[in-house]
Amino acid sequence: MSNRDGITRVFIARRRPDLSVEEFQRHWRGRHAEITLTFPDISRYVQNHAVQREGRPVVTYPGFDVFSELDFESADAMDASWSSPEYVKGLEDENNFMDPRWSTVLVGVRHRVGAAARPSFRLVWLCAPRGDDAPMALDETSVTKTTEQLLAATGAPSVASVVATPELAERYPPRHFPAIFWIGFDDLGALGHVMRGVLDVVPAQFGNDDGDATSVVAPNVVIGSEV
Repeated sequence: MSNRDGITRVFIARRRPDLSVEEFQRHWRGRHAEITLTFPDISRYVQNHAVQREGRPVVTYPGFDVFSELDFESADAMDASWSSPEYVKGLEDENNFMDPRWSTVLVGVRHRVGAAARPSFRLVWLCAPRGDDAPMALDETSVTKTTEQLLAATGAPSVASVVATPELAERYPPRHFPAIFWIGFDDLGALGHVMRGVLDVVPAQFGNDDGDATSVVAPNVVIGSEV
């Protein structure tokens, strides 16, 4: 099992409605990636691009187009990066391709099991709080256990998760999703089997919730590695 040191910030947002998916992804891969690479103290940066088939998402549109991962050695390192002029420039550039009316962030601890190779695709499962009074922090041990169960249930090469621990949730309160899982696979033909495995595990562990969201993405590792 790979349990990476440091923290991961997952950023989720929508594309600007006047841009096509191709225009949006081109700007994100190009100019915005160049700016993000200037942020201080980044140890890993992954863009996850929604997979389209015949002009439509492979699964039902989840309500977002941006799904990125930024890793830092510590919370203090991330805070310092966000205080930099380079980060301000990145915020300004977001208006060139993102819809400013909605975004969400999860800062948590990342766990990963399985093969080290980067998968061609990921099924992303975003877990909403289970009920109005549910905590926005989850038990790290339970999420780690679920990550391992997903590897067995889906037969996928790799599974990863990010969970807002109580300490991180207090410092960076999650807006919508206290935990995220992504299941790596290499053949879109296997998506149905992977989805069934996820449905066998996640609702049993965390309860069924209509607020969950899913997407199929292709990871683009800009800096760092898959693990």
